[in-house]
Amino acid sequence: AAGYLSGKFGEALMEAEEAIAEYGADAELLYLRALATAADGGSAAEVVRDLRASAAAAPLDAGLALSALAFWYDVLGMGAEASEALESALELQPDLQYGRYLKARWDIRDGQSDVASEGLRKLVAEGPRCSGILIELGWLFHEIGAYELAEVAFRRSAVSRPEWVSKVGQSSQWADLELRRGLNQMSLEGWEQAKDHLGDALSLDASQFSAQNSLATVSYALGDLTQAISDFGFLQDNLRQTPEDVQYEYAKTWQERIQAHARLRRWEDPFDGNRLRPGWDVQSDSRNGVSPSLRGGKLAILGTHDGSGETRATRRVT
Repeated sequence: AAGYLSGKFGEALMEAEEAIAEYGADAELLYLRALATAADGGSAAEVVRDLRASAAAAPLDAGLALSALAFWYDVLGMGAEASEALESALELQPDLQYGRYLKARWDIRDGQSDVASEGLRKLVAEGPRCSGILIELGWLFHEIGAYELAEVAFRRSAVSRPEWVSKVGQSSQWADLELRRGLNQMSLEGWEQAKDHLGDALSLDASQFSAQNSLATVSYALGDLTQAISDFGFLQDNLRQTPEDVQYEYAKTWQERIQAHARLRRWEDPFDGNRLRPGWDVQSDSRNGVSPSLRGGKLAILGTHDGSGETRATRRVT
């Protein structure tokens, strides 16, 4: 457990396996091995196997194992099994924080914002320093447009970031927090702050392609078209083998739009003289007896003509 909490997931897994070999299939040891396997990038099948075994070994105290099992069933697309496992966990332990947190996450996903908000607020009152709960509450605030409240929740969550994250330099969970803070700052038009958070997200998890796309969008918002095009191009290079990926499609679409924008040039004519500047065509689209001209430094359409029609002064810009 100490190895897991300090971010040494490989060591924690080895210690759990050695303990099981020595003491047998104890429910708590099986649960710890499942957590360490998941954190160390092991197979989902092994994680599910250990969680099911842990729940079976201590059926009256299986709330945590069943909640974790519900999470993994959901990840694997086994919706019915996930719902059943979470329901069983909360029946055993109605006050179980992780089970209630997971339910709130699913309520948000299912569009039940009011139910989720009530559940998360109660959890924050019970555990005001729990980062996972604060992250979900912050994102809920973000989705309803309460961006300032979202930033408060995210900032409180960041305080709980363990030291090992900075030392190891990799953590998908904390990368997700930085991504969400970045997106929230974009909604607040805090472009420089958003840039910092999105950069942190990528440094913690290089596969956060949504953060890469968002970083390119920030560059565009700051007027740095060259950097935006470069960022979108870099992401496309990373996803070249999976062009159907939604992040690839987003990057490709916006890179093309920004490149087209970069080619645009604003052309203005103050009409401050008595003659039109070279390049104006005042004849092609004019009607008989009616044509554009300059009078008193202003463009005027002058002349007489019977019947309906239109006349234009045009200039081709290349």
